[in-house]
Amino acid sequence: MDPTDRLIERARRHHRRGESRKAIVALREACSRNDRVAWLWTLYGAWLAETGHAPEAQRAFSHALWLRRQDHDDRRAHSTVVLMSRVLTAA
Repeated sequence: MDPTDRLIERARRHHRRGESRKAIVALREACSRNDRVAWLWTLYGAWLAETGHAPEAQRAFSHALWLRRQDHDDRRAHSTVVLMSRVLTAA
């Protein structure tokens, strides 16, 4: 398992335990190590929004959307926009 995968697993473990701050810190590190993975940035944005960090969540979602568009992944780009609007509206 590579270091990024370990960070993602740690983030998920913290999230399951309700340790939001630790989960976000681990996921932020994973994103910074691998900044070209759109699903990771989407998850990061969702968790930030879940914890009331809407401005940072917006930036994470925007980066995920940019990555999707760079990859010409229109279907997932649309899904990211829908998720972003739902999550940030609820936050």
